[in-house]
Amino acid sequence: RHGELLAAQRESVDLGRLAAAYERFLAVNGPMKSLSARAGSAGEDERFDLVGQAAEIVERVEPALRRTADVLPRFAGYLPRLQEAIRRVEEDDWSYLTSPSVDSVHTVWMECHEDYLQTLGRSREAEGSY
Repeated sequence: RHGELLAAQRESVDLGRLAAAYERFLAVNGPMKSLSARAGSAGEDERFDLVGQAAEIVERVEPALRRTADVLPRFAGYLPRLQEAIRRVEEDDWSYLTSPSVDSVHTVWMECHEDYLQTLGRSREAEGSY
């Protein structure tokens, strides 16, 4: 049923605008993936740098998410969730950077990425975005 709903939605939205916003998202996806990979083994000193980098990436993706939300309002929820996760990390709750058990930066980012892929009808494997 989900596939049917997405297919119907693709017929009613401006996929060109959505794809353009997604390309901007992808421009910062690599740095986010790299940061997430480094987070697991980061020492105390490196953590401070990672938090700053994560906040910068979220700031850089903000215009893409806002443009996407103009096309598909459900995307409006991702930016506040990312910002809240950054706030929690900055308040020294390290789990909000990458933990899958909370609404972490990484968890929200992955949900958003998957939403783009499914909405655009793209394959993560074909795109090389794992």
